Amino acid sequence: MEFSQPRSIGVEHVALAAMRELAFEPLLDSLGINGVMRTAIVGSIIARMAVPGSELASHRWLTATSGLGDLLEVDLAALPLSRLYRASDLLMKHREEIETRLFARIETLFGLEASVTLCDLTNTYFEGAAAADPKAARGRSKKRSDLPAADPGRGLWRHSIRRSRVFAGNAVECRTLEGMLIGLAAPAGALVIMDRGIATAANLVWLVEHGYRYLVVSRERERRFDAEGAIDLVSAGEETIHVVRELSEDGQEVRLHCRSPGRAQKETGIMTRFCTASRRAGRNWPMD
Repeated sequence: MEFSQPRSIGVEHVALAAMRELAFEPLLDSLGINGVMRTAIVGSIIARMAVPGSELASHRWLTATSGLGDLLEVDLAALPLSRLYRASDLLMKHREEIETRLFARIETLFGLEASVTLCDLTNTYFEGAAAADPKAARGRSKKRSDLPAADPGRGLWRHSIRRSRVFAGNAVECRTLEGMLIGLAAPAGALVIMDRGIATAANLVWLVEHGYRYLVVSRERERRFDAEGAIDLVSAGEETIHVVRELSEDGQEVRLHCRSPGRAQKETGIMTRFCTASRRAGRNWPMD
């Protein structure tokens, strides 16, 4: 057998079906986006689903690997790379309207209830000075501290993105929670889940005062674990986890102290490799 220009169509079919259910292309049309750019936007989004990466990586996949062009009855092999960058700009320009209308459609399709809100931030960095972008500022980066950064914040209900926002690179994570919850219109009583970067004592007090529940990772440095009072639970990965339940004095907060043998083994391995590398470099580190 001889193959000539084989193309994939699996993820493309699934993604196009989901977009039809969400009435995504009519949404883009209502925003005044023409057919050429609608095709570029659809291609860009599906490429990110299949092979997450840059616009350049998406362009290579669309023009050399994917059969999306055949499904859309357009010639994506002739798609200019610049059009994908313009597609990203258009999505950013209409971000708020797109997120609002898509989430409303998702709520209708799946009958979602506003009961769980996930708040998270990540950051990305710019190669170069990025002088034309006022949000490009030096801050605490999780990737490259030597380059200007921007912080994308995301608010989710269940497993669907409700709202996203881009903060300046020097934004303080813990000061973004109130604005995100207000922007999400998260109802009182909702369970707010966040990582330790946002879970400051002041934020926890604010959540309680405004009627929210919360699930967070403790910011305390000291780890306490009473093995005698622990019970054993089996995780989804069939690992036994030792758990101690502790109720606060006022009865308003439940703390779960967990010990995972697998996690302990992993941390020990990381520390051992770190100390070994440090000694080889002429530095001494104590081992517990």
